[in-house]
Amino acid sequence: MTLGEPPVALRSLLGELVVNRKDIDALEKACKNIFEEYRVLVETLKRLKLLELVEVYEKLKGCSEHYSWVLNKAGKRYYYYYLKCKDQKPATIYIGKSPEGYNSIKHAARRAVELKLVLDRLRRDLNELEVALGAFRESLITLGVVKNTS
Repeated sequence: MTLGEPPVALRSLLGELVVNRKDIDALEKACKNIFEEYRVLVETLKRLKLLELVEVYEKLKGCSEHYSWVLNKAGKRYYYYYLKCKDQKPATIYIGKSPEGYNSIKHAARRAVELKLVLDRLRRDLNELEVALGAFRESLITLGVVKNTS
């Protein structure tokens, strides 16, 4: 009996449990592939300017949309949309007659922030997965059920 191997009396609980070493190797390879695919995903999103859109969202976060009017040279009211931003220069940003362009930017920036949060959570989960898989692998080896089978 090796260190950590269960006593003979408890081995009956394991029955004929045998794990192929090739499957352990496949598990490690799959884990490496997941991390590589995650890295490729992050690099692709960087090229798609994800972080820049997150910064745009941060800049717009303190702004509020307003609809107002001014008198034009002919004395008629001219209505327009603008952003009023706290702690930012310029304090107001002209949007135009319609807020659609601003809404598109705001929507894309919000989606970028949501995606970044998901990526951060995925990274934490992948790190946790790596630790759990390593512990599982070590447990199988400690039990002595890993064999070179064909």
